[in-house]
Amino acid sequence: MAQPQLQADFFVGPSGAIFAREKPLNTRQRKEVFQRDGGACRACGQAVTWTRRRQFFGPSVGAVDHIVPRARGGRNTPENLQLLCEGCNARKGAK
Repeated sequence: MAQPQLQADFFVGPSGAIFAREKPLNTRQRKEVFQRDGGACRACGQAVTWTRRRQFFGPSVGAVDHIVPRARGGRNTPENLQLLCEGCNARKGAK
């Protein structure tokens, strides 16, 4: 029996599980996370400054992070997103 073809809307994670592919975060979603988290890293509390770019720049460079990585099935939902500074984001990796 032939294997079914997967559409581009899905990907296979490290465990072999199949997940729905989502569009990358847009500026509105990133700004909402920044505002919700008060412009501070959720791990260490360091201030991060908002810009309209994909990343944040200021006393600390930061990024919107997926708590459960997308590669492990994490979604682009507000409860799975957090603002982290560059240092905390690098220490977390894709854990």
